[in-house]
Amino acid sequence: MKQTLYNFSVLNNDYEEVPLSRYKGRVLLILNTNSDDIYYEEFKTLEYLYKKYQPFGLEILAFPSNKFSEGMILEDQDLKEDFDRKYDIDFQVMKKIQLDKDNTHPLFRYLTESKNRIFKNEIKRAFTMFLISREGRIVKRFNSKRSLDELENSIQKYIEG
Repeated sequence: MKQTLYNFSVLNNDYEEVPLSRYKGRVLLILNTNSDDIYYEEFKTLEYLYKKYQPFGLEILAFPSNKFSEGMILEDQDLKEDFDRKYDIDFQVMKKIQLDKDNTHPLFRYLTESKNRIFKNEIKRAFTMFLISREGRIVKRFNSKRSLDELENSIQKYIEG
């Protein structure tokens, strides 16, 4: 059977299994992150986009990782509380994952080993984002230096179909 995004299950920060098939028909923004305060504006941008587009089918799944922050030592439930306290976000913060070259989480391995060459390479920074269409296709990859307009225009394009 061909591997698709919807074949994966992930854990939320309460260690509950979340099948990605739950998001069929929705536009997904999947990203890696950490809880460093320097990302305050990034979280505010994502929360703005989530509140604006969630009623029209957007879901955001944030996967914390220690790869880009030596300071993130909190475990999953404490990390969620830390994110909520610092950033007041409503989108999903999942269980912390590994992104090391030899130990990358299977979902992120799938996202970065896409047959489409523009997505194919290692994640090198926090806030690398993958936009997924309603059909489960990886349609865009954003690095941490993208603009709000670029991100919002792409989300809007796939929300509207």
